[in-house]
Amino acid sequence: MCENNEPRYYVRHDCDKLLLTDINTKIIKKYEHGFDILCNEKIIFFTSDELSLHALSFLIPSHIIEAASEGDSVIVSGDEMTVSGNVLGWGDFISRYLFDLKTDYFVLKDNIVNLRKMLKLLGKSSIISEAVLGRSPQESVFFRQECFLRSCDFDSTNVIKYIGVGEGLTPSFDDYLSGVVYVDRVLGKNRIKLDDNFFEAIKSKTTTQSVQQLTYADTGKLSLRFEVFVSDFLTYPITAAQIAPLVNFGNTSGTDILCGILACFESFE
Repeated sequence: MCENNEPRYYVRHDCDKLLLTDINTKIIKKYEHGFDILCNEKIIFFTSDELSLHALSFLIPSHIIEAASEGDSVIVSGDEMTVSGNVLGWGDFISRYLFDLKTDYFVLKDNIVNLRKMLKLLGKSSIISEAVLGRSPQESVFFRQECFLRSCDFDSTNVIKYIGVGEGLTPSFDDYLSGVVYVDRVLGKNRIKLDDNFFEAIKSKTTTQSVQQLTYADTGKLSLRFEVFVSDFLTYPITAAQIAPLVNFGNTSGTDILCGILACFESFE
């Protein structure tokens, strides 16, 4: 049994129900600040950064992550988790991020303009950022596609060919599309149609993590850091201090997701 002074693990209040079942597997990939396991053909992420939580992730103490190695055992049974022999007790559902989305349209209009400026100044270079921000070189796969990307006039047939394009664990276009779809869903627009055939088709074109990210974006979920940002974006003036850590998230993932968020908001104007 886990005593009161022993470490705890947490999940989002809206987590995938897989996280609430018994799990017995091994660590398949270790990162500097987290690790992955594979369970029921889904990749579950373990992190010590609360804002990195998404629907398929656990929050655990940093010293547990530091002590873990690839191949170590991970067991979840009842209200107890064991990672590399370290026992953690059930903490709670994290529910402090329940967003009541309201919009100050004067602030939002300024934020859209300022986000574009800040991305040009602070954003990382990728095939998506170069295209969305109007700097696409002729050799880019998105050369002459700026209007297509910025219009967000998408459905499952006209985006499928771009899935998997770009570098990283979640390729650039996939990150961009996740940002677009997330905003579309949380604002209740539902203009972008991604059907079951789309999600089946992309499994062979991109990574498991990317498929999962797009699947949850389609239900109005991303990692908490971007959900918090979009909630603030609707109401409060954004600052460079907010944008800097977001654009540096992942390889170019943060910049590409923000480009998708920007493009979706611009398409509503």
